[in-house]
Amino acid sequence: MRIHTFLVHAFLVHASILAFFGCSGDPAPTSTGDCGGLDCPSCDEVNLFGPKTDICQSSVTCAADADCATTLDGQCVVDLGTYTADFFAAGCVGGACAYHVVTAGCPDLTTCSDCTEQGKSQACYLKGSAAACADCCRGSSGGTYAVPFFQACACGAGMPCESACSNSRYCGGQGPETDTCVACLKGTLRDEGACVASSDFQSACIHVEGNSACKSLSQCLATCPTP
Repeated sequence: MRIHTFLVHAFLVHASILAFFGCSGDPAPTSTGDCGGLDCPSCDEVNLFGPKTDICQSSVTCAADADCATTLDGQCVVDLGTYTADFFAAGCVGGACAYHVVTAGCPDLTTCSDCTEQGKSQACYLKGSAAACADCCRGSSGGTYAVPFFQACACGAGMPCESACSNSRYCGGQGPETDTCVACLKGTLRDEGACVASSDFQSACIHVEGNSACKSLSQCLATCPTP
């Protein structure tokens, strides 16, 4: 099921859409679903008029991924273009069902369903493997800013992913990423793993005022497919 909205006031629509797609300085949501320490918003508060987020948390509790519905109701705005936000299962994260927030902005006359497919084509979690997802999560910046944070809690000397991720770009290596390393890094970002449970990682990566890049990367990596 999709919620369709046809708006007349184009200026307000596009100002709001720019905010959702990360083109404004709007603050992070004031209320959070947390996602097991990954600082995501509640899915009930996510819409095309709010700040951008990669994942959200529903009110449904869970013990396993299978306890979560595969989708939530999506949104579509048609006004001088087509804009969609869709919600696809990201698994049981921190004891509650989490969802990938997949957005797209498309040309005039694009149908809502076609715009959704365009958004899905860019979604990291649909890249085909855990390693490909991890490459996608690093984005155009390469994620080099996050290397010291992951070295401190995941893949530095004596850390749980030291061996599995010795070549990972997340850990200062030259790549390529491997499914084995991604599985290990995911483990540090979920269920009170070494990184998400670290107060240093929380302050340096997850809760950085005015910069959500490292948080977004972590949310993306934590919800890559399981190898």
